[in-house]
Amino acid sequence: MKNSIFILVLLLNGITLNAQTKPSKQETIDWITAKIRENSTYSTNTITCTYTVTEDHKIKISSSDNIGIFKISFSFDNICDARINRLGGKTIYVKLKSPSIGYYDDGSSGEYNQYLLFFEPDIAERMLKAFKTLAEYNCPPAKNTF
Repeated sequence: MKNSIFILVLLLNGITLNAQTKPSKQETIDWITAKIRENSTYSTNTITCTYTVTEDHKIKISSSDNIGIFKISFSFDNICDARINRLGGKTIYVKLKSPSIGYYDDGSSGEYNQYLLFFEPDIAERMLKAFKTLAEYNCPPAKNTF
């Protein structure tokens, strides 16, 4: 009887330890916010990107290149997927649930349902994982019956 209770306690302890492996949505947003604030500028010889996070949980991006300046912002709640592409540093493509409007300095604008975020290689993989975790909360995969 004592052995059965001991095994049950060990089993429940193991289940409890494994239950909290994924950070909460707010923890994920807080981590991404902190990393964006630590890595707020990405610059190469062709492009400069500046990132800020607003109090209402929006990522604001300003990028400039030899063509001009482009600005866009989107909510953390609007992020639905993320994938990576290596370009110099690393580029993360963030897919949005609904399009956000981006503005050029010449007054033109357009709707975008994905956007590129540039990060140094040492942080890009961790940022990708965090964006993917956030996307799981915002756009959970459909459950198939079969």
